[in-house]
Amino acid sequence: MCRTFGNTSAYRLYGTLHRMTFTDWIAWAGLIVAFIAALFAALQWASAHRSAAEAKRSADAAERSAKAAEDSAQSSARFAQNGQRAWVFLFSIGRPPRETMNTLGATLTFRNGGPTPATHLCVETHIAKFKEFPKDPPYLREDSTTSESVLGPRSNVDVPKSRPLEASEIEELRTGEFSFYMYGFVSYQDIFGDSHRTKYCLIFNQQHSSFVYHSDHNDIN
Repeated sequence: MCRTFGNTSAYRLYGTLHRMTFTDWIAWAGLIVAFIAALFAALQWASAHRSAAEAKRSADAAERSAKAAEDSAQSSARFAQNGQRAWVFLFSIGRPPRETMNTLGATLTFRNGGPTPATHLCVETHIAKFKEFPKDPPYLREDSTTSESVLGPRSNVDVPKSRPLEASEIEELRTGEFSFYMYGFVSYQDIFGDSHRTKYCLIFNQQHSSFVYHSDHNDIN
């Protein structure tokens, strides 16, 4: 008695398998092996690709960490250096060396507030008149007062400066046509060999008959 298959597709598959020879089975086995090998190679490539990506991310993270550590070390070194270097600034404004009706001037006191000496200290001071103080004021050598020395830690140095006024300038000062400014800079080196410059600017105040700080051209580095 023969069994029949209700499903035609299953019957055809059974017939196909029944007619396959040994050679056909070998060919099918080879295809299956090739497929498995290709699948294994693809999995290996994917694993290697993930490993390479993870290695790159780790290398990038290590590089960023090293850069951050280097920046932190440099910042710490700069902070420590700033704590040990000289800092020279305009400390006070005193009366002029000779006080007359037709003379403007002041005695400037500069202070080294740092714990180490300031070397190659050079102070340059000018007195000039402007309607408005220029962004880049002139530094005329013939009108400058310059000194060079060494300023010890927590020490002061006085720099007197005065200028006689002509009759026309006295009138310009009285009417406010011009303002008179005392300005300049102090340059120096610290013990680490770095150069620094402190700029200052004062304006003559008629009410107090003395120079006072101006709003511009005052900074320190």
